[in-house]
Amino acid sequence: MGAEALAVLENTFLRYFIRALTSATFAFALTGGAALASVSGTVVTAKSGEHALILWDATPAVVTIVDNKQPRDAAMESLESQAMQIAGERAPALTDAKTITVRVVYQKIGAVNPAYGTPTFAGVERVFDLTVDAPTAKTQSGALAKSLASGTTPKGVTVQVTGVLPPL
Repeated sequence: MGAEALAVLENTFLRYFIRALTSATFAFALTGGAALASVSGTVVTAKSGEHALILWDATPAVVTIVDNKQPRDAAMESLESQAMQIAGERAPALTDAKTITVRVVYQKIGAVNPAYGTPTFAGVERVFDLTVDAPTAKTQSGALAKSLASGTTPKGVTVQVTGVLPPL
């Protein structure tokens, strides 16, 4: 699949996130210790194959971050850890994958619409891409998630920051 086709596929899934405006909560039992924070939001496997792509609409998590006025570094560490949880949960089903990328996005919220009394949609922010080798995600996701939660990016994990979190 070419880059242009992948971009079309990604945009289709992002439009799905925008229209859906629903969320599901996932709690993952991680290997190697107690479960970390639950992952909230919509998770979709957008592309399987050699380089799998998972889209995570982390809007509920980002709303919680803003409501709690969580410091930026701690917020990013939490999101990165949860993205690793998602990679570990989805890895067993991605049998052909050599790498797994979790793309973290959230829905930007605009001004309150006076006619309806609800916030308006202001676009989608792509926060970061977390990439890990699929075999590592299958066997070590718990330990890697804990490492990311403590502020350390472990060997074999790449986090490419592409956007920003909303202001507190």
